[in-house]
Amino acid sequence: MDNPLQLSEVLDTLRANWLNGTALADQKAIAKSLIKLRLNIVNAPELAKATEVDKEKLAVIAAKIASGGTLTQNENDVFGRFDLMLTAILDKGYQRADQSYRNSAKAWSIFVSVVLALVVAMFVYGESLSFNKNIDFNIIGGAILLGLAATPIAPIAKHLTSAPLRRG
Repeated sequence: MDNPLQLSEVLDTLRANWLNGTALADQKAIAKSLIKLRLNIVNAPELAKATEVDKEKLAVIAAKIASGGTLTQNENDVFGRFDLMLTAILDKGYQRADQSYRNSAKAWSIFVSVVLALVVAMFVYGESLSFNKNIDFNIIGGAILLGLAATPIAPIAKHLTSAPLRRG
């Protein structure tokens, strides 16, 4: 059974929502809707395995949804469990992706801060840091420490400057 919504289109949509900064709750709701939309008798066993629901029942549910049939109470219960497990899996995935993004951004910010501090030291001290002469490791060490110290200060400064002013 073919689905008019291709997996590549789903992934492109999810990627676009992530990159464009769509609210996290909306991203998860969209992802869950798209997964349910692609549910069919072919992919039901894999989705059942991932969500730990009965694969035969999920295949029957997928067939009934595709044909517009009515679900029994038992099938509604299975589909509800599928929905809850899907929510939990998406929460876990999005939280891990967000954590990975934040960690890589922090790592890059450390690198950029240290490089910028070294560049500034080169401009300020100029020829005393020339590779043809003895390099003053105190200056380089100080620049590296300054770069490392600047990294955690930047988010605090951003937070303080974007905080609403108190009146009064």
